[in-house]
Amino acid sequence: MGIKVENEKGQTIVYLFDECSVAQAAEIKAAVMEAMETSQKMQFDLHGVETVDVTMLQIVCAAHLEAQGRSVAFDCRLNSEAVASLIDEAGFQRQEPCSLDRSGYCAFIAGAGKKQKS
Repeated sequence: MGIKVENEKGQTIVYLFDECSVAQAAEIKAAVMEAMETSQKMQFDLHGVETVDVTMLQIVCAAHLEAQGRSVAFDCRLNSEAVASLIDEAGFQRQEPCSLDRSGYCAFIAGAGKKQKS
């Protein structure tokens, strides 16, 4: 698994590559927490993810809720075939944000996480 954290245009972007699964959860969480501590805007970019398990989807949800609690703007680019397939297979696709959301954004709403390809 690869993680690259960059500051671009006033936001911190956490790029994830290759495998994202329970084995990498602690490393991914550490990168997310660092991103939220150093910026008021945070984005996941999963375009390079080739292998993924449901742990990554749970991390996306947890990061979104943590961002809300810290008043950090959150965005997630789920532009990976592996991630898109898992969202469908695991039943994560939503029609509207969950009841815990206050921002009106959910990466799992159809098309929400596919706004931009890198």
